[in-house]
Amino acid sequence: MSVRPITIDNFTTVTNEPGVKLLRFWASWCAPCMMMEPMYKNAAQALGDQAMFGEVDVVLQAELANMHRIRSIPTVVVYKDGEIVERISGVLNERELESLVARIKA
Repeated sequence: MSVRPITIDNFTTVTNEPGVKLLRFWASWCAPCMMMEPMYKNAAQALGDQAMFGEVDVVLQAELANMHRIRSIPTVVVYKDGEIVERISGVLNERELESLVARIKA
């Protein structure tokens, strides 16, 4: 499964669906964000049957970034069944993303 763009228009529908959702807050000018991008996409492909992977461009979706009080990027906010259950700032590799999904699903 590919990474799904999250906007103010689809945010509520996506996050209120049952299951685990990882939302990566990022920007194209952010070097760590760009470093994380291929790892995040690979994890989405490998774990797409266990969690939905989305991404929020903080420049284009400033309202969502403000709503989540994003102060540094990349930040991954994890939703489970409509509730925020975790948030992690900094670059996460594929193994860390796998571990995160496994822990949240447990």
